[in-house]
Amino acid sequence: ENKLFHLAPLLYEVPSTFEVDVKEDECITQFGDINQPRRREFLNNLNKYVKSENRSGVYRDVYKVYKRANILLNIHQTPDHHTPEELRILPALRSGCLVISEESPLTKCILYDRFVTWSTYSEIPQVAQKVLADYESIYRKTIGSSFFKSRMKRMEKVNLLTAEKIAKKVNEIAAAAL
Repeated sequence: ENKLFHLAPLLYEVPSTFEVDVKEDECITQFGDINQPRRREFLNNLNKYVKSENRSGVYRDVYKVYKRANILLNIHQTPDHHTPEELRILPALRSGCLVISEESPLTKCILYDRFVTWSTYSEIPQVAQKVLADYESIYRKTIGSSFFKSRMKRMEKVNLLTAEKIAKKVNEIAAAAL
């Protein structure tokens, strides 16, 4: 009972309005090592379809990187890693950056899955090209929508309730130890 708690990484405030504008970077990746074979292959293929920049090594105020980009492209580190990078995806969305991510199991269970464009590893470059071609429309239907803002508010409330449960559990454990 209550052995697992989840706090969504709601690191940045959602602006009251997002502007659909031309940004400095069309597409970005955030690979620590671009020379890993899977990442190198991905970037070589990607550059045939869209202009991209790898923005790595940013650990503070990463929202500034996301605010300058139209799309964050997110792939799994290896073919055997099958988790969405929530610590990248959610802050990017909340900063006004669209996200195209490699498909992962159980994405339909993620509260913000409808705001992410899910794709196979091999098709992400072509999907990025299509999203850029219809950027304004996709932006308005996803993170520019009122539903996105209400979903983010809901997630903030869930985080508060979860934090309260954690505090209660910690207090119970501390009281039992006395």
